[in-house]
Amino acid sequence: MRKDSVLLWPVCLLVVFSLVFSSGCSSQGGGSGGTTTSTETQEAAASDLAAIGLVASQSSVNPGQSTTMTAMAYNASGGGISGLDLVFTVDDPTLGYVTETATTGADGTATTTFTARSNPGTVNVTATSTSGEISSDARAVTILDQTAPGNISLAANPTAVTATNTSTITATVTDSSGAPVDNGTTVTFEVANSTYGSITASATTNSGTASATFTASNNAGTATINASSGSATASINVTINPVSAASIEFDSVSKNPVAIRGGGGQEHSVITFNVIDVNGNPAEDVDVLFTMSGPGGAEYIEDDDATPYTQTVGTSNGVAAITFHSGYEPGAVTINASITTAGGTTITASTPVISIGGGVPTDRWFTVSVSEPGWNMGGLECVGVETDITAWLADRFGNYNVLDGHTVSFESEVGLAVNPSAITSGATGTATSTVRTQSATNAPKDVVPETWEEDLVDDLDDNAVGDYGQATSWGYPLPSGHPRDGVCNVLVFTRGEESFEDGIPVGTGVINGQYDAGEDYDDTADDPWRDYDDDGLWDDGTATTPLTTAVGSNPAEDGFVDRDGNSLWDGVNGSWDSDKYLFRQVDFLITGSPLVRFSKDFFTVANGGTDTVNILVCDINYNPLSAGSTVSISVDKGDIVGGRTSYTYPSSSAYGSETTIDWDADGDVDNDDYRLFHRNLIEYVIVIGDDDPTDGAGDPKQAKLEITVNWASNGDCEDVTISSSINGTVD
Repeated sequence: MRKDSVLLWPVCLLVVFSLVFSSGCSSQGGGSGGTTTSTETQEAAASDLAAIGLVASQSSVNPGQSTTMTAMAYNASGGGISGLDLVFTVDDPTLGYVTETATTGADGTATTTFTARSNPGTVNVTATSTSGEISSDARAVTILDQTAPGNISLAANPTAVTATNTSTITATVTDSSGAPVDNGTTVTFEVANSTYGSITASATTNSGTASATFTASNNAGTATINASSGSATASINVTINPVSAASIEFDSVSKNPVAIRGGGGQEHSVITFNVIDVNGNPAEDVDVLFTMSGPGGAEYIEDDDATPYTQTVGTSNGVAAITFHSGYEPGAVTINASITTAGGTTITASTPVISIGGGVPTDRWFTVSVSEPGWNMGGLECVGVETDITAWLADRFGNYNVLDGHTVSFESEVGLAVNPSAITSGATGTATSTVRTQSATNAPKDVVPETWEEDLVDDLDDNAVGDYGQATSWGYPLPSGHPRDGVCNVLVFTRGEESFEDGIPVGTGVINGQYDAGEDYDDTADDPWRDYDDDGLWDDGTATTPLTTAVGSNPAEDGFVDRDGNSLWDGVNGSWDSDKYLFRQVDFLITGSPLVRFSKDFFTVANGGTDTVNILVCDINYNPLSAGSTVSISVDKGDIVGGRTSYTYPSSSAYGSETTIDWDADGDVDNDDYRLFHRNLIEYVIVIGDDDPTDGAGDPKQAKLEITVNWASNGDCEDVTISSSINGTVD
């Protein structure tokens, strides 16, 4: 394309020369040189050309007068291009003519001369590269009438305005003899620095005067306005005064709450207010007085100087901003911002309450909850039973909204899978992960049964009278597992500080929101651990005392998170810790479909008497059914005069060893109480009575005791309904 342009250039230039010659115009070269460069030089210069600018030394001339037009050839970086031929044209040759070609000099400029003919009007001049690919914007030149302006005088009304208001600029134009120029003479106007405003571009005279409207911007200062008509020019200044402030309003606080100083969180927040002038626009350069009230713990605004509670800041684009820094005391902070209007009135706006908090979680406020289906999930047979597990965090003062972005980690045993981490979000101080049943073919674990579990199985054994004096004849094989085979736990842990009692014991410290030596504190283990065998001790699953051996000594040992990488479980360290792992173990029951067993295969109710039937409802590990499962028990003859006849299973992971109730009333919570508590979770004791003892003995009626169990799997398994019954008589 560039080669074709070079070949066509002599032809194009010849056409231009012919047109100019036929109109009787001369062909004078302009700018720096006026001679055509070589083809190679032109091609190199044209390849760099990005834009062409064009200006006129006078935007209006009298008939027969001339004005110099200057073109600038720019490369893509804004630099000038030398040695480039430019062609100048006019859109109306009847009004004037130009020197048609010029070559840019070392500074990238080339000049031409526009000469007006005798007719008034406006003509547009354009500079174009010889290839014709790039042209300048058209530059208008006005040819005035025969009366040549000799002088312009300017007046502004008013000479000073407030921001965004207007002033009328009047130009009085006279000829060389002092007489008003003819009506219709054009006067052009411009603002020397457009940041101060804008003005009507041109106007024509009437009785020698022409007027334009200047509109001030929102920037205070001095606007210089230039006017020209022909060769006559003049300037005038208009003062722009700032608009008086009319109102102030709170805009934003970048962080609320902020962490107590030294607490490990973000300790500062940027506060902004908007100031509006009387015209409803942002008010510039207005002094805003900030004052702060707080708990008195060395908090300050802006600079930590002699006046930490007061600062004055000027507005920029109508915004006053200040930085608040927390101190060493928790509490509430309020910041007021005030302005004074032109009339002397003080206007004040305030921030919402800004809280100073601890910034890191504390052990005392660390809580874990789960959503439905909750703590008991039917995962022994169903994959994909899900529940959300949420860690609730707060700092040492109970503030939870200071913990946005804090990481909480989750680890689970076999049988459950969990998203390993979550981040606290918003202002709730909570982090939520999803836990789900993952391996339906395997029980969560298989640990050695505790004594209460062995006693429970023995208590329900159908082969003999148990150690606890209850003879049963269930009639079916009993489950094969034991309750803790269905227990699966999730370890939840996060970085934080140990809890302490501020100022307690009295005299060891002051109530200052910080830990002081001697104050009581809760000493927690350095390494978060999972109690695999549920005995409350860090051990290998068999020992009764804590271990100090390295990890790996026993494949069944309790699991832990090795904080310091020493491959040892580290217990408590005997000192208050401001940065350590806080943790909670969350136990779930992973249960299966229901098994139903009756303690006898036939019941007999004598006239006016009763009979008792025990019904066992549990899964293969003697655990209660998953949340939402239901049980309904009925008889078709007689009445059920004792026992639960209907039940909906709650979201609960309770099992025998969790009881604190003295079930056997022996004055001590022990193994027997654990056994009895768990049996109460899975056994229904039904007492059947005679519904009509007045009908006399000797006429027993056939009867049926029926139980219906609806199992809610909560997962990818279908729910199961089981109906089972035994026969009997009611006399």
